[in-house]
Amino acid sequence: HYSAKIDLFGFKKLVDLLGGIEISVDRSFDDNKFPIEGKEADLCDGDPAFSCRYQLIHFSAGKQILNGERVLQYIRSRQAEGDEGTDFARSQRQEKVMVAIKKKVLSLNILLNPGKISALFRLLDEITRTDLPQDHLLYLWKQIALMGFSQIKTVHFKDLLDSSTQNSYGQW
Repeated sequence: HYSAKIDLFGFKKLVDLLGGIEISVDRSFDDNKFPIEGKEADLCDGDPAFSCRYQLIHFSAGKQILNGERVLQYIRSRQAEGDEGTDFARSQRQEKVMVAIKKKVLSLNILLNPGKISALFRLLDEITRTDLPQDHLLYLWKQIALMGFSQIKTVHFKDLLDSSTQNSYGQW
């Protein structure tokens, strides 16, 4: 009955406020069509491929600390070659980021720092919009804080699909 909206670019601010988050990238990937902010309408001097609108981003496999800008690239990439270029992979990356943010927010370095907690609440107020009543919001935050990481369960439609149903363009 309620809704909540989080500013996507607010994630960048949130991650930077937290000092970055640790992400384990499962597979290396490149996206050579990642959009450059502010270039969406650039005519690229007549280039029919509009190459000037895009940049190459690369992620290597393994654990790494990502700042806000890199987190946005990680969760928004949708043109990588292979499995990492699917909406399923992007969705899984977004889930990883949410879990990493929760883990960082609930770390002792954050919880024992009153200035950081105060800044965190100010930022969350700035980047979120909701029609949840205040008492519901406090209850929700309490439940999120008490939920163990092992309690988070996800099911992906991809896991339920038969790969033989893919068409020649790799679509389901």
